[in-house]
Amino acid sequence: MIHYYDFPKIPTHLIPDKKVLSEIENEFSGSTNRYCWYESQDRYPELETWLKSVLPFNFIFAFHTLTEGVKIHKDISRTLCYNYIFDAGGDNVTTEFYNDDGELIESVQIPENTWHTLQVDVFHGVSNITDMRYALTITPEEYQIKNPADYNYSVLDK
Repeated sequence: MIHYYDFPKIPTHLIPDKKVLSEIENEFSGSTNRYCWYESQDRYPELETWLKSVLPFNFIFAFHTLTEGVKIHKDISRTLCYNYIFDAGGDNVTTEFYNDDGELIESVQIPENTWHTLQVDVFHGVSNITDMRYALTITPEEYQIKNPADYNYSVLDK
């Protein structure tokens, strides 16, 4: 459900300050204000060029911030993503994966500044956030759900 990659670290001069992001409209359409999604394709062309030199596939990318936890859910618009966490949001933040009955099957602390993929078409959530979590998330074209209305999106009440 999680896999780590030895891609190069993102140069710091290409990473916008998270305070700058707060001035951009949150494009997340979910039911919480604890999670913010900032589409970035057209806003950061230098970063996009660098990412294209490192990642061997077509993709879209966005920055996201999290405060508090994230309810256990399955993503609606993708089945797998590449993430790069700039700030974990605390010392003991965990990403958890659950089966369809809501039973925990895996819990990991993902290190900062490390490329990884997450399988997001299974139930997952984030816990123990004490500060703002800040990350880049990349969706490869082949893992995008083209018509999210046809996708069985759900959130576990847990």
